[in-house]
Amino acid sequence: ATVQDACKAMCEHRAGSVLVVDDQQKLLGIFSGRDAVQFLAGRGDATAVVLADVMTRNPVSLGPESRALEALSAMTAG
Repeated sequence: ATVQDACKAMCEHRAGSVLVVDDQQKLLGIFSGRDAVQFLAGRGDATAVVLADVMTRNPVSLGPESRALEALSAMTAG
C-alpha cells in the first residue's frame, strides 16, 4: 500500500494510525498521523511511496491480556 492509501484509510476510519502486517497477519510496522505529516512536510509523493519505506518498523506490542500500566510503561520506555 502507498502512503496515500494509508492516509485515505485513516481518514475513512477516523484512525490515527494503521498497522502494517504481512500475509500471515504478523505485525511488521505502524504508520501514524505523525509519520504522515513528517513525510508530507518533506514533500514526498504520497501516491508513489510504499508504507514499507516510511513506517516505523518492529513496534513494541503487548497482548490483550496486558494491563494498562504495562502499556504505559512500554510507551515510557520507548
